[in-house]
Amino acid sequence: MKKISIIIILLCSLLSNDSLSANNEPVVVLKKEGSSKKIAVMYPAVEGPINLFYESTEVIEYERISGQGFVPVTIRNVDVYYIGVGREVEQVNAGNYKRLVKKYLPDATDLHQRLGKRGFRFENIPSMVLYYNKRGDDKVAPMTRKEIRRLFES
Repeated sequence: MKKISIIIILLCSLLSNDSLSANNEPVVVLKKEGSSKKIAVMYPAVEGPINLFYESTEVIEYERISGQGFVPVTIRNVDVYYIGVGREVEQVNAGNYKRLVKKYLPDATDLHQRLGKRGFRFENIPSMVLYYNKRGDDKVAPMTRKEIRRLFES
């Protein structure tokens, strides 16, 4: 009977709203935009010594119809990533990700050499930051080459 009640309590705690949303609560950050800084609310993607946040942005695609101008065709949400230390972040995009990876992950020369290759492109930024953060954690055993490849090939 005790085992059943313990299992029920564990299931209730897992299914409660607090436990499901606690890992992805919005966070207030200071966003760098050129020489200015703005306060923004973003969601954490990867947290650790180097943080990666994202904000969802709505993108509308238009199509030109002859004589009538442009008409919206599709609306989709795109996640815009921001990287930084603490709560001060700057936007990462396909044009600046190599520079920012070198800036924020300075001692990860193994990553620097692979930037732009399969598994080390802009779309793999979350995996790269996660790898870097785990690598610096003394409690985590060093990753093998096989684990590193599996992490970046997803």
